[in-house]
Amino acid sequence: MESFCESRSGLWAGGPAPGQFYRIPPTPGSLVDPASALHGGPITHTQNPMVTGTSVLGVKFDGGVVIAADMLGSYGSLARFRNISRIMRVNNTTMLGASGDYADFQYLKQVLGQMVIDEELLGDGHSYSPRAIHSWLTRAMYSRRSKMNPLWNTMVIGGYSDGERLS
Repeated sequence: MESFCESRSGLWAGGPAPGQFYRIPPTPGSLVDPASALHGGPITHTQNPMVTGTSVLGVKFDGGVVIAADMLGSYGSLARFRNISRIMRVNNTTMLGASGDYADFQYLKQVLGQMVIDEELLGDGHSYSPRAIHSWLTRAMYSRRSKMNPLWNTMVIGGYSDGERLS
C-alpha cells in the first residue's frame, strides 16, 4: 500500500493535504471572493438590480380590474429601454404586473408560463385563480428571500374567479 501512495504522490504534488480544500487562485473579474468560498463564507447574489421598472397600478372597479404600468426600463438612472412590457397575462382569468428588477420579472414570467402549461396539460378543466397565483408568488418570493437571494420585485395581481373581481 505504501508503494502505491508513493508512486501516486507525483500526481498530487502541490495539492491539498487529505481533508483540506484546494486553494483556487483568483481570476480577474470573479464575482466571488475566493477567500470566503474556501471557508464556507457567503456567496454573493444580486444586490443591485440592473434594469428596473417603476410604477404598476391595479384598480378594482364595478366593471372589472385594470392593471397599468409604464413601459420604461431604467439602467441605473439612465432611461435605457423605452418599450418593455411589465404586465403579463397569466391565464384567461389572471393578469400580473411587476415593478423592480426586469430580469427577475422575466424569470417569474417564464416559471409562471410553464406552470400554466403544466396545469393545462392535465386537461381537467381547472386553471390557476388569482388567489392561487398570489399564494404561489408569496411562497416563492419568501423562499428566495430566506435564501438571501431575493427577487427584487413588487407584484400586482388582478383577475376574477367565480364572478368575483380580485386585485
